[in-house]
Amino acid sequence: MRTGHKSATLAASAAAAALCVGAFAAPPGVASTSTAAAVDEPDASIVLGETNEPAGLTQVEQGDGQTTPVVIGGQSARRTVGTGAKYLYVDIDDAIAYDSPYVACIRAEYYDEGKDGLSLQYDSQAGAYASAGTVVRADTQEWQTAAFNVVDGRFANRENGGTDFRLAAGSAGVAIHSISLTIIEDDDGVTLPCAAGEAAPSTKWKVLHSENFQAQSRAVDTDSAPWVRYDYDEPFDTIMDDAGDWWKNDYGPTWEDDVLKTFTTYRKEVRFGKDDWLTATLSARDWDGSGAPQNPPRISTTRLPTSEKALRIDSPDSYGGAFVTTSEKLPPEYRLEYHLKTLDFGGQRNGSILYDGKENGYTPEDEQCKTQFPYAEGIGTPGWDNDPTDPDPCSWQSVVDGPFGYNAFHLLGIVDFADPKPANLHFWHYRRKILMDSFAQHPDRIGSGSGGRVCDPSDNSSYAYRDSTYNVIDMWFNGLPNFTPGTGGITGNSQWFSTTCTRGLPVPISPYAAAEMQPELMPNSDYVFAVERSDTGYTLEVTGDFLRGGYRTLRFYSPFIGGATPIWHYNNTPDQYDGRYDRSLVQNGVFAQQEWEHQWPSDSAYPDFPVIGDPYTDAGEGSATIDSIKLMVPKKN
Repeated sequence: MRTGHKSATLAASAAAAALCVGAFAAPPGVASTSTAAAVDEPDASIVLGETNEPAGLTQVEQGDGQTTPVVIGGQSARRTVGTGAKYLYVDIDDAIAYDSPYVACIRAEYYDEGKDGLSLQYDSQAGAYASAGTVVRADTQEWQTAAFNVVDGRFANRENGGTDFRLAAGSAGVAIHSISLTIIEDDDGVTLPCAAGEAAPSTKWKVLHSENFQAQSRAVDTDSAPWVRYDYDEPFDTIMDDAGDWWKNDYGPTWEDDVLKTFTTYRKEVRFGKDDWLTATLSARDWDGSGAPQNPPRISTTRLPTSEKALRIDSPDSYGGAFVTTSEKLPPEYRLEYHLKTLDFGGQRNGSILYDGKENGYTPEDEQCKTQFPYAEGIGTPGWDNDPTDPDPCSWQSVVDGPFGYNAFHLLGIVDFADPKPANLHFWHYRRKILMDSFAQHPDRIGSGSGGRVCDPSDNSSYAYRDSTYNVIDMWFNGLPNFTPGTGGITGNSQWFSTTCTRGLPVPISPYAAAEMQPELMPNSDYVFAVERSDTGYTLEVTGDFLRGGYRTLRFYSPFIGGATPIWHYNNTPDQYDGRYDRSLVQNGVFAQQEWEHQWPSDSAYPDFPVIGDPYTDAGEGSATIDSIKLMVPKKN
């Protein structure tokens, strides 16, 4: 039980909205959601203006932290000024907090103008300028309150000017009316310090569709459908789809004829299930002009060693893709779940990535190089300086090994467009709302680094990815993308990972896995994956026997807006969104520049479609079996 918790409320205007962002250090503690806290007086606060009103907090003018008094929106404030990065520095009275471990909530009331970020950097156990997250401003021209979670504070006066934390507003600056500090005296290691995050709604569900594959009448085999040539004449967008302008702007005017057209793409779709509510969608390449793809994928019913039947997703070539989705968009609110019976998309088996004649799940083929051809992780990617007009796949970035080597499987994702089909991996990085995936990096990719983090849900400590079996589960929410990547760069949504080590708060530490699966136990022990959409946000869930932590359920919720990040294209109807995050996407290509306006306009709507399988046509290879796919909707009272 949590005791001795003091919290604060600021004198915000009626229009102010609370935003919760979190510390990126991995704290001890376990939580899937946070709950509202009682309102009380803060331990320290300050009201800013012509004459500041300090009460345990002191605003310090120094160096890169210069401010000027203003009155805006009917309230006094201090606005950051100067050139370059702009900061507002704050010192905590040493009698309140000094050079010890602290769990705390810091709230700042700011005037919401412009669309730049506002972040907080604090003196932590790990360093003097740890990040406690970023609020994305929406230019509402109203006073709003940001709440920053600090779980490893030190507050030893180690920031510039002998201060303890600073608000960072970038070159745009910010006006701040008031700041408060609440120290959590008896932290339970579970609840977020600000306790401002919304709890996942408790919903009773009824089954709308349910699919298992035990009866012969449920048998599926995509080999029964013909392959259809695809000439890139029905693109999902003109950005990074397979023949998108992004590649032409980066690779030059000859890329399409000299590289992309060295092979032919074929696709097929097969609907199945009662009332054809599910769709199997596949893609493969014809390299020799024979009129049919070589080594194509297949989705079909199979029998497991346990004598059960299941649906097998077989993607035997890294240049093919195969996944299951729904035939129609998902309902406004829903729960979608299924059982993962087996998974063989890389990772270690018995301590090695070399097993069954494969390397990290990839089967070697004579005279074939498995690379990202004809796409790359950005023409300006460090370590890759090949000619992007070279038609030899072996000259491109290998996915089997080397610094770009990895294997992956979409355990359950939600994308923002209708009728999804396999495509190049970079296309997907701009189209997802949420994702749970397996991510098996090759040791060459990890190199001398950590490879990221993995959470141990048994004690909520984190360890380096390099010390894992690579059979990890990433559970993440997609945030705003980089709207202006540098020359030769690729855009993609920011990735916010939830774990029990972060108390369920999504953090932009990439990758940060929630747990490790045990493929050797399957199919006798399986994993149940689920995603829920309510009228306020998404919940990601997985239940199973984890390598560290044993059998348990991991469940994480994030609201559409007001959590650590706005979830990209969350609105499936226009009335759910007011256009506050609309931007233009600008490419600074090597050969040409291009701008795509209104990437999230106010009158937009983006349907929810699931992806279970291998959607990439230039990475990922292996097989998996799934069963008991269920779609549920809220039960009416």
